[in-house]
Amino acid sequence: MGNMGNQLTQFQLKGQLCVCVCEFSDALTKVFTELKFHVEVHNDLTMETLEKLLISSSIIDHSNFDAFVCCLLTHGKLGVLYTSDAKPVRILDIVEYFDDAHCESLRGKPKMFFIQACLTGESKSN
Repeated sequence: MGNMGNQLTQFQLKGQLCVCVCEFSDALTKVFTELKFHVEVHNDLTMETLEKLLISSSIIDHSNFDAFVCCLLTHGKLGVLYTSDAKPVRILDIVEYFDDAHCESLRGKPKMFFIQACLTGESKSN
């Protein structure tokens, strides 16, 4: 997405982990911090960086966490989001990293994905 400025934010609380890709992560960071989550922000993720972060987030031991939350705020189109290098990533592919088959320590735990994406026919770049 060029200079979209997207961010990936991870929120953790005992039993809870939230990952957020967003331009407006300050408000989410504030809310999850007030809820006693640990917050990490990652800016301008390329497809490669996003994949590495999703892999590392899905393989950590979530045994001490009760839930997983992922907030994605960026540009996209139906079922697809765009990374900072304008590459499309299917939302279902992101979700799959954290399903019971791929993230055993989250098996049987709530996994919530919140997505806000400006719908567009194509990725925007400058």
